Amino acid sequence: MHQQDSDSASIRLKVSGRVQGLGFRPFVYRLAHSLSLTGSVRNSSSGLEIVLTGQQAQLDEFRNQLLATKPSAAQMESIELERISPQISATSFSIIESETDSNSLSLSTNAPEVSPDLALCSSCLDELFDTNNRRYLHPFISCTQCGPRYSIIADLPYDRDNTSMAKFDMCSTCQHEYSTPSNAKRFHSQTNACNDCGPQLALVDKKGIRLPLEQNQALIDFCAEQLKQGAIIAIKSIGGFHLICDAKNSESIKRLRKVKQRPDKPFALMALNTPSLEPIVELDRASLHELNSSHAPIVLLPKKRTLKPDSKQEEEDWLAPNLSDLGCMLPYTPLHYLIFHALLGRPKGINWLEEAQNYQLLVTSANLPDEPIVYDNDKCIEQLASLADFALLNDRDILAPSDDSVIQAGEPKALIRRSRGIVPTSIALLDKQAHSLACGAHLKNTFCLTQGDKAYISPYHGELDKPENFRRFQANIAHYQHLFGNRIDQYCADLHPDYVSTHFAEKNSQKSNSPLIKVQHHHAHLTSLLAEQTGQAKLPALALILDGNGLGDDNQAWGGELFYVDSKQIERIGHLEKIAIPGGDIATREIWRIGANLLAKTSREQAFEAYADSLKNELTSHFILNGTHHFTSSAGRWFDAAASIIGVRQECTYEGQAAAELESLARSASRDHVQSLVKIDEKNQLLLSPLLPYLSAMENKPQAAYLFHRELVDGLVRWLEKSSKQRQTKAVYCSGGCFQNRLLRESLNEHLTSQGFKVYFPIKLPANDGGIALGQAYLSHWQNN
Repeated sequence: MHQQDSDSASIRLKVSGRVQGLGFRPFVYRLAHSLSLTGSVRNSSSGLEIVLTGQQAQLDEFRNQLLATKPSAAQMESIELERISPQISATSFSIIESETDSNSLSLSTNAPEVSPDLALCSSCLDELFDTNNRRYLHPFISCTQCGPRYSIIADLPYDRDNTSMAKFDMCSTCQHEYSTPSNAKRFHSQTNACNDCGPQLALVDKKGIRLPLEQNQALIDFCAEQLKQGAIIAIKSIGGFHLICDAKNSESIKRLRKVKQRPDKPFALMALNTPSLEPIVELDRASLHELNSSHAPIVLLPKKRTLKPDSKQEEEDWLAPNLSDLGCMLPYTPLHYLIFHALLGRPKGINWLEEAQNYQLLVTSANLPDEPIVYDNDKCIEQLASLADFALLNDRDILAPSDDSVIQAGEPKALIRRSRGIVPTSIALLDKQAHSLACGAHLKNTFCLTQGDKAYISPYHGELDKPENFRRFQANIAHYQHLFGNRIDQYCADLHPDYVSTHFAEKNSQKSNSPLIKVQHHHAHLTSLLAEQTGQAKLPALALILDGNGLGDDNQAWGGELFYVDSKQIERIGHLEKIAIPGGDIATREIWRIGANLLAKTSREQAFEAYADSLKNELTSHFILNGTHHFTSSAGRWFDAAASIIGVRQECTYEGQAAAELESLARSASRDHVQSLVKIDEKNQLLLSPLLPYLSAMENKPQAAYLFHRELVDGLVRWLEKSSKQRQTKAVYCSGGCFQNRLLRESLNEHLTSQGFKVYFPIKLPANDGGIALGQAYLSHWQNN
C-alpha cells in the first residue's frame, strides 16, 4: 500500500456484537486492502476497533461492504464512527495486538459477545477426508468459521493465548497459514493446528490404564471395533464427555440405562446425515435447517417407526420408550465423523458422507445420575468404571462445559434446552438495565447476568439441590462475570424460600449489601417471554402460563394461570381448578395418588375399582382419599392425573414422563369432535373435573388421551375468548413447561389464531424453567421503573 495523500481522512470504527472468533479481523484486513486503505484492526474488550485512512469514497465503500459482506456467523450490534486526526504515518493495513487493559471491560459502554461453539463446517469436512490434504483424518480440524469457541475461552479478547489452545505451539506450516492473508480459512484462526502440532487423542480402559496405541486413527479404529462388539465408550466432545454405543444393540442400551439409573428417560440418536434419518423420523424444511445448523442441537422429531433393537424378542423402542418423538442429531465434531468413518470400514472419497447409512449411535451425556456433564479427563477416568468400558480422551482442555442444546420441531418450534452451540449468545434488551444476577429456578436451572442492554443466560445446570450441580452453577457465575463484567448491583430470585438458588441470592445480597428482588415463578415465565420481544411486546395482553408447581403470591401452589398484563401490573384473573397432591412431592413420582384422590371426588366406587391394588391398605386409602392435603392449580399435575386415570402409567421415573407419554398416545388416536366438556365457573376457574367420568370409562387409551387434549384446548380457547372480550385485547402470551407438549402448543396456536388472536410463544428461551432467570431480571427492572 502507498502512503495516503493530503486529501485523506481517518476514522475509527468500534464494532460491537459477535465479531470475535469468526474470521472478522481477516475479513476486515482483506476488505481494507482491496480498497487501498491503511490502518489497523484489533480485538477490543467489547468487539473490534478499526482505524482507517484513505479517500472519503473508499471509507464510505468500506462501511457499506462491512455491512453487506461480513462473515455469515457474525452479528454486528452497533458501529460507532469517530473522525480522528489524519494517520498519515500509516503505510499499510495490519492486524495488531489486541487490547488487553484489565480495566477496559468495566469502562466499556458495550458489553462483549463471545461466539458459541460451532459445528464443523462443510469446507473442513471435505478436507478431513481428502487424502491429499495435510489435515486428512485430523480429529481437531477447524477454521475461522467452525470449531470450539466458548468452551475453550479463559479470557477476552479472543486470542489463542486466552484459550486452552495456548499450550499448543503451531508448527512452521500452521504458523505460515496463520500469518498468510490470502489463506481465507486459517489467516488468524486461533484454533489452527494439525496432526503434528495440535491436540492428541488417548484411550484408557475402565481401570484408567492407557492403551498402547499411539496413532489417532488406530485409537478410533479400536473404538469402532469395540462399539460393534457392544461396548459403551466415553468420548470427549466440545462441551463435555458423551457416552456412545450402538443404537441397535439392546444389551448395550440396557447396560447404559442401568449404569445411568435411567430406566425410561429417552436417549438421543446420532446419524451420519439426514438421508440416514429419513426412514426413522419425519423431516421437514425447518427440522433439516436445525439439524444442519452451526449450533447442531438435538432435534425432537416425530417417529416414522420404532427403531427396534437387534434382539428378535424385543419389540420395545429402547431409545425413547412410549414416546412419539425421537431426539436426533448429526455429527458436529471431526471426531464424530471419524468414528462413523471407522464404523463403515473407512470408505474412500466423500460421497459416502451424503449417502444413507444404516449405522446409528446412541449418544448421551457422560455423568453419574443427577450430576452435571463430565468435562475433565481426570474426572472421567475417576467415574469411568461405573459408566463405560473405554474413554477416548484428548489434551485440549474444556474450560466452559455445556450439554447439548435441544429443540423440538413443530410450528411454532420450541427450545427445550439452551446450551452448547447457543450459549453464551446474549439476548438484547429494550434498554440498559441494572447490573443484575438473576439466579433462576430450582429445576432446569440457568442464571441470567444482565450488563447494560444485554442479558447473558448460562448453560443448563439441572437441579440445584445436587451438590455437583450447585458447584457448576457457582463456577459458571464466576466465569460469566470474568467474561462479561463483575459488577452486580442487585440479585433476583424465586419467591420459594427453599430453593437453593434463592438461598444463594439471599446470602450474596446480604454479603454485598445489594438489593434482593424476589419474583413470583409464573410472573417470571411471562416476563421472560416479554423480554424476548425487545421492545415489541404488545400490551395490554392476556398471558396463559401452564406449568408445574410454583409458589404463588398467596403462598399457595400455582401452575395453571391466566393473567392480564399491561405496562403497570400483572393481574391474576383466573386459574385451573385446584387438585390435591397427596403426600406432597412424592405424588409427582407416584402419580396414582393424584389420580385416585381426584377420581374419588366423582365416584369413590370408580376410584376403588381403578386403584384396587394401591388402595387395598386401609391406612393408605384413608390417607389418599380423606387426608388433609396441599392443593395446586398446576396444569402439570392435571396431566399427571389424566395419565393415571386413563392408565398410561401410575409411577414416573423422570420429570414430565406421564405428560409426554399421554401426548404420544393422543397422537396415535383418530380425531373426533369437541364436546366442550370443560367448564368455566363464576370465579373464572377452568374446571377440568367434568372430564373425569369420560376418561375413566373409556377403554381405548389413545382416544381417551386425545379427548383430554382436545377438551383442554377447547376449554382454554373459550376461557381466553371470554377474558379477551372483558379486557379488550387479542394478544396472548403462552409459556410454562406444559408448552413443551407439541400437540397442546400447535392445537392451541391453531385455534387461537383462527379466532383472530396474536399468539406469542417463547422462541429464544425454553418455555420451561430454563427461561425463568431472564424473566426475573426483566421484571425487577420493570418494577424499579
